[in-house]
This record gives sequence, C-alpha cells and structure tokens, in this order.
Amino acid sequence: MTSAPHTILVEFKLRSGTRPRFVELVRANAAASLHDESGCRRFDVFVPDESDDVALYEEYSDPAAFAEHCRSPHFKLFDAAVASMIVTKRVTVLDTPQKSAIPRASTVTASDRKVAAGDLLELAIDVFARSGTSQEEARIVANALVEADLRGMQSHGVLRIPIYVEKIRAGGFRAGHRGTIVRESPATALLDGEDGLGQVISLHAMDIAIDKARISGIGAVGVLNSNHFGEAAHYVIHAAEHGVIGLIATNGSPNMPALGGTTKMTGPLPFTAAVPVGSGPPFVIDAALGVTNRGKLIYMAERGERIPIGWGVDRDARPTDDPAKVLDGGWILPIGGHKGFGITLFLEILSGVLTGARVGSEIRDLYGAPRNQAQGLGHFCIAIDPAAFMPLEEFKARMDAMLRMIRASTLAPGVEHMVIPGEPEMEAARQRSMDGIPLATGVLDQLNALARELGSSRTI
Repeated sequence: MTSAPHTILVEFKLRSGTRPRFVELVRANAAASLHDESGCRRFDVFVPDESDDVALYEEYSDPAAFAEHCRSPHFKLFDAAVASMIVTKRVTVLDTPQKSAIPRASTVTASDRKVAAGDLLELAIDVFARSGTSQEEARIVANALVEADLRGMQSHGVLRIPIYVEKIRAGGFRAGHRGTIVRESPATALLDGEDGLGQVISLHAMDIAIDKARISGIGAVGVLNSNHFGEAAHYVIHAAEHGVIGLIATNGSPNMPALGGTTKMTGPLPFTAAVPVGSGPPFVIDAALGVTNRGKLIYMAERGERIPIGWGVDRDARPTDDPAKVLDGGWILPIGGHKGFGITLFLEILSGVLTGARVGSEIRDLYGAPRNQAQGLGHFCIAIDPAAFMPLEEFKARMDAMLRMIRASTLAPGVEHMVIPGEPEMEAARQRSMDGIPLATGVLDQLNALARELGSSRTI
C-alpha cells in the first residue's frame, strides 16, 4: 500500500500593498514546483477578497518530496524575494485520508432507508405529473434521477425532485418544451431548449446527434436555454446503447473561481463519454473536474458526513472537512490544479460560448436564483458512429480485446482486481435493483411531504 500524500496548508499575512507582487512570485513558484518536482502533486494559491492574506494548499507524494521542494533553487529564490513582504506565516500539516484504489458506491448508514427502485420511480413520475409536466416528460426526468440513484450517484438523484418541482410550478422550468432547432447542417444542429426540463431537452439533443451520426458518421448538437440535466452519464449511456460513441459537455452554476481567484466563475464541470462494447456494459467515463461536485456535498451535508481535506475550502479559502462550509460561500477545488481548470474552461467554451448559452457568472444558480427564472445553461452532445470507420461488430470486438488486455495486466500491491471506468456504477445498479436504493431519511421525508402536498397517495 502506498503512503498517504503529505499535504501542507501555508497561510501568509502580508504587509499592506505587497500582495500583488507576492501573488505573482508565489504563482511562479507554484508553476516551477509542478513542472520540475516529480513529488509535487498539487499547488493551489488562494487570494481572498478584501484582505492582505494569501493561502497555499500543497500536496506532495510524501514528506521527503516536501523536503526536496524546500531545498529547490526556485523555492530559495522565492523565499528570499518575499521575506520582507511577510508579517506572519503559519504552516499546518494536514492529514489527508487515503482513497481506495477501487471506487465504491456510497455506503449505507443507519440514517438511510432502502427503497425499491420501481416504487421510487412511480412516486417521482406521479410527483412531476402533478406538478404540471406531461406523463412523457415526468417519466423521462424521473427515470434519469432514479437511474442516478441506482448507479450510486445520489448527488444527481431524487434529492433534486423538490427543487425541480419548485422551478416547474414557478415557471423557471417550462414543461412542454423539448427544444426547437434554430440552426442546422447535415452533421450539426443548434437546439433552443426554450427553458424546458434539462433531461427532456438533452435526451432530445442526443437523439438528434445519433440520427446525424448515422448519416454523416458524426453528429454534434449544441443546446442553449436549458436547465439542470442531472447525471451526464445518462445521455452517453443512451448513445452507447444505440451503438454509437457518445460525449456530452455541460456548463452549470459557477462553484469554482478561476485558478488563483476567489470569484466563482465556472464548474466544476464533468467530462463524460461512453463507448459500446461487444460483451458487458459500455465503457463509461463521467468525471467531475472538481475533486467533488455540489450535489454530493448537499447529500453528504444532509447525512451529517465530513469530507476529506482537499475537496473544498470555506468562504475564507481555508481547507475544510465540513461540506456545509463549502456550500456556504466556499468552493470546490479542481482536480489537477491548473490542468483540471484548463479542461473545465474548455468544457465551458464548448457548452456555453459556442452554443450562445449563458456562461460563467451569467448562469443562474439552481438553488440561489428566484424559482421563476431559468438557469440559461448550455450543453453539447456528440455522437460518433464507429461504422463510419469499420464494421460495428469489429469495433466492439476490438474494444473487448483492449479491455481484456487491461484486466490481464499486473495488479499493484493491495489491489484486488482491475477496475474499468463505469463498472463500479454498473455493479451498484445491479445490486440496488435487487436490494433497494439506500436514501437518506431526510430526503425521503421531503419526497413524502411533497407527494402529500400534491395529493399523491404514492408515499414510501
């Protein structure tokens, strides 16, 4: 088993007027550390508003790597250059919990209740239909949310129903609108979502992309004027089940500043794709480019759980293990520092700038904005037909061969078996289909209260 990362929090109080030059120097030091030091995994610089403070969050492979950093020529130059700018400096060694090499679905706690997926689906459909959607829309949205819970992605599951219903009833989510094509070519389309339900719009957009891929080999559909669409994997799995490679990008309520800033501007956004295979479930990658996502923080806060140090910071840019503090004015950290932020920004460009949707701080927050206002989100769907390059069955056979090669590779010490992206979620769905979906009691109480308010008898 490898040792846990060595994580350092460094807090500076600076002399008045010196912060701009200090920040310039410390960012150069951070860039040199990430480029030149193999043991430096992360180096984030936080610059809170309206103060003379700067905080550094640094992660090294082990204490020896941190010691090597302190001996490096670029650190010594930095240390000498900023010495006269510093009033106080505090260094704290943080205990970073080590993550398992194998991802797992959320564990069940004493505050959870298990609910049959079918019962949850019927309740969700009934609640949405009573809120003003058509039966078809209700089923599309409910199916996407329950599927997320089945796959262990509770952050994008039925805990979203109350806010969706509030938005539907107030007019922020407009029932009866799945989007209208406003610009089109043989391989592309631009879809105006007309402030409809995100799941309904996005499934429609992906179906258009799939149809275009059948004709042109590739189909790309941009979406503007949309709303929260839940788990991104839902749409690319749909594409893979139709025999094409699916990719989807979306922007969302800004929960992360530009690297080194404190004003929330973007993300964290997911990188999501799925590929059909010959045997077994599709290859699926659905990775939020933040260390976590807002939905997961909401779910963990509801359960009273703590988060690992390094997932997020509070409103003063201080690392915290309290998800409520991250939600209350703090922000989620990007994976991979500047690299993760760069990929996130590209996804914002693809889904927001290119489509004509709102971008960055223009986006209305799902929870924070008035309920009668749409979010103005953008999405971007891509479908690639493997048959444009080789027969589909040959492609699937090549995928199977590649995955067999990976599974047959040598395991690292302490790892029981190789994990292919998408498999843990598929296994969670299989298990939960039989045993039931564990949901926090507070979430179930909210759903039942909402159902009763709407006159439904389908409480669970």
